[in-house]
Amino acid sequence: MSFRANVLASCAGLLAMGSPALPSNVFAQALAFEQVGDVPLDAEDLQFDQEGTLWADAGELYRLLVGTNTWEEVNTAAGIGGNILVLNPDTLFLADRSSVHRSVDGGESFTPVYSEGGGLFEAAVDGLNSGVILVGETHAGTGIAYSTDRGTNFTSASFTVSPSTESTLESAVEILEGPAAGRLVAGCFNGIFVSEDGGQTWAPSSLFQDFRYYTQRVIIGGASEAGGRQVASTLIDGQASSPQLYTSDDDGLTWTNVPDMVDAFLFVLVPGTPAVYLAVGRGYDLKTERIPLWRSLDGGKSWEPAGELPAEPNGGGIITKDFLIGPDGHAYVAVLRAGTEHEWVYRSTEPVVVANEPGVPETPETSVTLSVRPNPAFGQTQVVFEVAETTTVRMEVFDALGRTVAVLADGRYEPGRYTSTFGGSDLASGLYVVRVTVTPETSGLAQTYAERITLLK
Repeated sequence: MSFRANVLASCAGLLAMGSPALPSNVFAQALAFEQVGDVPLDAEDLQFDQEGTLWADAGELYRLLVGTNTWEEVNTAAGIGGNILVLNPDTLFLADRSSVHRSVDGGESFTPVYSEGGGLFEAAVDGLNSGVILVGETHAGTGIAYSTDRGTNFTSASFTVSPSTESTLESAVEILEGPAAGRLVAGCFNGIFVSEDGGQTWAPSSLFQDFRYYTQRVIIGGASEAGGRQVASTLIDGQASSPQLYTSDDDGLTWTNVPDMVDAFLFVLVPGTPAVYLAVGRGYDLKTERIPLWRSLDGGKSWEPAGELPAEPNGGGIITKDFLIGPDGHAYVAVLRAGTEHEWVYRSTEPVVVANEPGVPETPETSVTLSVRPNPAFGQTQVVFEVAETTTVRMEVFDALGRTVAVLADGRYEPGRYTSTFGGSDLASGLYVVRVTVTPETSGLAQTYAERITLLK
């Protein structure tokens, strides 16, 4: 399964605007689904690009242009996929468990760029890790490799622990706001790991144990009890007989089991809602059963039926491979059928909207500007912030391990422009993150901003 900055960005846009301007009663009844495109594909992975084109990896590469209902076969090179990542309509990646291939001509041809494979992830284009791509390592590596040059080169990451088996990447998210902005959270074989330095170094979270955990999906979830956003994950636990759901209220460091997860690993947060999840069943072998969907209105604590896919096993096995909400607000499910017959990609007939759910409060207008010049810097740099109204400001600098190395501002500031110097001979060369939390007196609502600093000697 790949991980989609562009889809997340679309969802983030919906969140910023509150609930989408769609009929409020769509999700009051069970969701109905329809077939997508003109032929069944047996798709293993789906992704939308920024233009709204739907790409599907089904052994062969397909795309469905906006406003059309015909799958276009882009490339017939079988055996190099299973996971797809679309940076833009020209630059794509396909990865299986053996290697990563890149295309710079819209998928017409692919070139191998890394002799490892597994999950793919692109950091959000507006996040602190913009430009970072992660890939799994399944052969001789640590389990995760990173690229900062759009996949031309990959470097094996280091782990602060030495698992008995490689902790291969399966899923990942980036924390985009709050004190942990810039943190990467990766679901792997053996559990969940976090990185504070753009994927170069990984440390285990509380949800880690050799041979016990196998993470399936990690998402940015709903509202946390601490007032921020949850990180949520589904996984296989070797000591449990069914899928497990865990959530974290501290941006991926510590995790709590949420009991009574339904028989699903693929789940999503419904855009425009505070804590509404949709989950799709794993797949079935029985002739009389279809693949069910469930919804949770309380962040996964309880679940209720939400519909079913029209796919039927008909004596053969079917399994769900991917589940996402597209930029059009519809839910999409990729289904694979065992045997010689193929299965369809399915889409909800209506946009996914929760009846009577409150929207996310509007984000207050930006009350601070933050800049670092020069950056990169030799020795020292200037951190400049400007507040437009009387505001409480707390500005800290963290190193790549998440340790506070400097406090540049802490107190009440009147409207104006302020400058602090960061750096010096006592600090090593490397990557640092400056984070400023501001609380305007007029609104009382805290906002957090962050920017990377690179010091050179």
